[in-house]
Amino acid sequence: MPPRRLPIAAVILLYAGAWAGVSGAFPPAAASAQAPAAAMPDSVVAYLDSALSIMERNVIGGDTVDWDAFRARVVERAAGSEIPLDTYRTLRWALRSLNPHSFLQTGSERYREEMERHPELAERAEQAAQIERPVYSPFSGRDTPEGALLGPSDAAGAERGPSDATGAERGPGAAGAERGTDGAAIGYVGVPSFGESHLTAFADSIQNVIREQHAAGACGWIVDLRGNGGGNMWPMLAGLGPLVGEGKLGEFHSIRGVDGVWFHESGVTGIDPTNGEDRVEIARVTEPYGLDAAPPVAVLFDRGTASSGEAVAIAFIARPDTRSFGAPSYGFTTANDGFRMPDGANLVLTVGVNADREGTPYPTALVPDERVEPWPEGEIPANPPPTEEDPQLQAALEWLRERAACGAGAG
Repeated sequence: MPPRRLPIAAVILLYAGAWAGVSGAFPPAAASAQAPAAAMPDSVVAYLDSALSIMERNVIGGDTVDWDAFRARVVERAAGSEIPLDTYRTLRWALRSLNPHSFLQTGSERYREEMERHPELAERAEQAAQIERPVYSPFSGRDTPEGALLGPSDAAGAERGPSDATGAERGPGAAGAERGTDGAAIGYVGVPSFGESHLTAFADSIQNVIREQHAAGACGWIVDLRGNGGGNMWPMLAGLGPLVGEGKLGEFHSIRGVDGVWFHESGVTGIDPTNGEDRVEIARVTEPYGLDAAPPVAVLFDRGTASSGEAVAIAFIARPDTRSFGAPSYGFTTANDGFRMPDGANLVLTVGVNADREGTPYPTALVPDERVEPWPEGEIPANPPPTEEDPQLQAALEWLRERAACGAGAG
């Protein structure tokens, strides 16, 4: 049976850290002895050939690869493999060599089988798990959307409380925050990583934050994507629908050109394929909420913003009355798609680059409109609240206060 390409909705695999224990925990396998392909059973040779053909046809940047040499290197590394599972370590190397955002997804059962068959890999994985990973953002610890209403001159006076899936506050209510003396207030929405299955609940929790801040009189908005390492972009965009706007939000560019258009309409987000296939609706909110007019929006991102987090930031690029602040993002501004092999392994391959609503692609890290240094090293609290001590947030506030919608007397 030939490998099965997952449907276009599989592009939701935009996740910088997905299956890190399976795909990224192992150092490159040591090159095997100069053994010919004949040392492997025909079934294993055919398996490798099929996987490499998928990579050659689909990986972004594949036109720059010397595929004859690459195939020879892969066969060399896989020499001695007796069954397809034995080639997994080589496939991981191949995928990562082609693009650092590509990885092999095997599932827990196959992973256990591999570790039992190759104990040396289990030892490497255990050693890798002990390595302290760098923390690229103090905001990486968020696990729920957060909201606050910030006064025009006193962000530190704002209280915040994360919202659950129903929008009920689990702490001090953001809508109860002190507002500025001139009546203008800025809505703050912190959007964390998300890679779970309850898409609607997550989208609702973001939109409920917006609903609360809007009802309390927010005239402008800060969308904080700092520390958002990715996951599933679609419920993030569905929840942010009142701010990001209706219609086209971005594009996927592949080796074939424009492969799909991101859309948001009436609380639903997804992809409009360009090959004549039907629209793919991926995420939605329960009760779409709308604003009377498009407000000014400041978008924050940093080194901890990756993959789907970067895709959300791209969706705001070219939106009117929008400006970004912070530091360059991680640089996983690419789209992944899954290709299922006959034994169930999934080649999650980087097949495209994200582009904004005007069609401009972003193949590398995003650079904010206004670069603002964060707290000095060693002075950054873990998961800090919206505060006047946050220079990136303060720069966004200053810009928003200059917008017509948030001028003196607004509210």
